Amino acid sequence: MIKTFKAIFAAAILAIGLSSCFGDNDDTTRSATIMNCFASIEDAADHQTTGFTGLSYDIKLNYTKGTADVTVNNFKLPNGAEYTSVRLSDLKFSINKDGWIEITQSSVLAEAGDKSLQLSSVDIRLCDRPSSEGTLLGFFARYIVDAKYTVLSAASRQYQFGTTTSTSSAGQYETAAVDYVFAFNAVEGTVNILMKNCRFVENMPAMNILLEKIPFIVSGNTASFKVSSIVPKIGDTPFPAFTITNLSGYYDFSTGFVASFKCTPETMPLDFTVNIDCKYTFSK
Repeated sequence: MIKTFKAIFAAAILAIGLSSCFGDNDDTTRSATIMNCFASIEDAADHQTTGFTGLSYDIKLNYTKGTADVTVNNFKLPNGAEYTSVRLSDLKFSINKDGWIEITQSSVLAEAGDKSLQLSSVDIRLCDRPSSEGTLLGFFARYIVDAKYTVLSAASRQYQFGTTTSTSSAGQYETAAVDYVFAFNAVEGTVNILMKNCRFVENMPAMNILLEKIPFIVSGNTASFKVSSIVPKIGDTPFPAFTITNLSGYYDFSTGFVASFKCTPETMPLDFTVNIDCKYTFSK
């Protein structure tokens, strides 16, 4: 059964990876750890982007005070600096109309061992995402370090659900059965997209179709991509007979995933135009 965040958020706020406790002063707190994150970092001096993996985030929310403490673990910068942990304290947070917890601060001095880093334009968000396979956590972070490095960080593995619409001379077929799984490799600047239970027409067997090593470019909250042609895999086997063309789209870590492509399977006498529209507010 398909639901929205609003219908269930009050009952299941941040159920995944979060725990509630009451401190000595009876403050109500919740905490979360987000593992296996990447960081895509743009240097303001030359506008070059460097990718890192292996980050994690520890987040503690104090609902009584409306504050959040955030620790970034295994953080690195393009200049070679490495920090075991970067701690941000007493940030303000709020909950927006779509159920996202928004941790924001215009400027904060972060503790990094015996050093400090000046972070500005801090925007860290997380939300609870129920699905048929359990609850998933939506999360991303954006901030600027020492007025020089612009960082976009999120979990390397992402999941999206929504509508997939295929149009051909045979008509239009729309389904919500396709699940999209993303594996971002920020070091290489590529993403793998797995389309689970994918079909273009009603009587087509559902397939798990993998699109590998798609180059992406980061701008703001978004990873955008565009390739003229790509050979999909089913399992470990490439299927050139199902070559996908004109693939373009973007993954907005604050809203969802949008894409389109064309496919002319050799086994079917049809040309398909496929449009994908997935949003964090869609769950199943």
